[in-house]
Amino acid sequence: MQNNYTVNKTACLIVLLLGTSMAAIDSSIVNVSLPVMRSQFSSNITEVQWVVTAYMLSFSIFIPLTDWLKNRIGYFNLYIGSTAIFTIGSLLCGLSASLNCLIAARVLQAIGSGAITPAALSIISTIFPEKERGRAMGIWGLGMVMGPALGPTLGGILTQHFGWPSIFFVNIPIGMFTILLSHKYLWFLKAQQTNK
Repeated sequence: MQNNYTVNKTACLIVLLLGTSMAAIDSSIVNVSLPVMRSQFSSNITEVQWVVTAYMLSFSIFIPLTDWLKNRIGYFNLYIGSTAIFTIGSLLCGLSASLNCLIAARVLQAIGSGAITPAALSIISTIFPEKERGRAMGIWGLGMVMGPALGPTLGGILTQHFGWPSIFFVNIPIGMFTILLSHKYLWFLKAQQTNK
């Protein structure tokens, strides 16, 4: 990384941790809400299971495209864009009036989520020199591990007290905050891309 920029590495890591933890939690937060969704949408277990399946399939399919996108729009735009797509997808999930709309919104959500993690890893490799990279990735990886573990508990609490849409609406302030912090602390990545 060039030394022309004053980089707050701790703040950058927190921004990356926010985005990836949000996406990681969402991989498991839905599971405990499926019975409630099934009841509300009057669907069978196979149909409602697509809320999870569509997300995982779309997530897996989109990950290989991130390197191609990174080379064309840069790390900064990819991270910001994927976080924005995930946040919009979360809003649409919470507003869904039918199971089909919810599944479609989950696909959009997964497209954003599938790019967040690879983009964050690339940014960490860019920001941190080799001797600091292992520690940074360890801290970042903690969020990736804790996310799926916390998801079911958080999902159960939110669904019980605020209804199943709340498990998606909770991502909106986090996503917006992540985007704002990205513009504040990751701006130099955009400058680097422009100078290439």
